[in-house]
Amino acid sequence: MLAIAWLFSSGRRQFPWRIVLWGLAIQFSLGLVFLGTSMGQSFFDGLESGVTGLQSFINAGARFVFGDLMDEVDEINLPADARLTEPALMGMMEQLMARC
Repeated sequence: MLAIAWLFSSGRRQFPWRIVLWGLAIQFSLGLVFLGTSMGQSFFDGLESGVTGLQSFINAGARFVFGDLMDEVDEINLPADARLTEPALMGMMEQLMARC
């Protein structure tokens, strides 16, 4: 991608190679630290447990608001790669309201 950006650049002599190469080096080294060391893996494990804990609080709040309807949420048929856009959320709400 870097070569494509350089090829389509109108000012190839003004291309900031030094900045780009430093950015790539920093990105590569951070990737090695976070993905290749036990410290990075424990960081992401901690982050995962935090998000999982937050999700359990969200589920408890939704169960408080919607009650037994939360048991039927798993029955809503969504494709595995479905994105939760506004129309998708409206469709889910319509399905839930139809079951009331």
